[in-house]
Amino acid sequence: MASPKIASLSWGQMKVQGSTLTYKDCKVWPGGSRAWDWRETGTEHSPGVQPADVKEVAEKGVQTLVIGRGMSEALKTCVLNLIPYSPFHCQKGFNLSLSPKSCIPLPFHQG
Repeated sequence: MASPKIASLSWGQMKVQGSTLTYKDCKVWPGGSRAWDWRETGTEHSPGVQPADVKEVAEKGVQTLVIGRGMSEALKTCVLNLIPYSPFHCQKGFNLSLSPKSCIPLPFHQG
């Protein structure tokens, strides 16, 4: 199953193929997407993305996670072995991915 593509991306708004929702922050994986509420895990810009933020998508069997750092690139990661990218790099890399499970944007943050 392929991951839905990021249809559009701008400050504070992201649309994912197959969803009628407009997200501020979201998680995307093969076959789905959902809003990402930082309050679920206590995530803040620093120390950043928490292991619990990654767990939901990692359990979908993905091999590579792509983390958007936000438009101002202020979101950090405290998860080991991850390389954070700007949102536009994430969108391009994710949408051009050759393998449906090889490049998963988790999470995308717009602030």
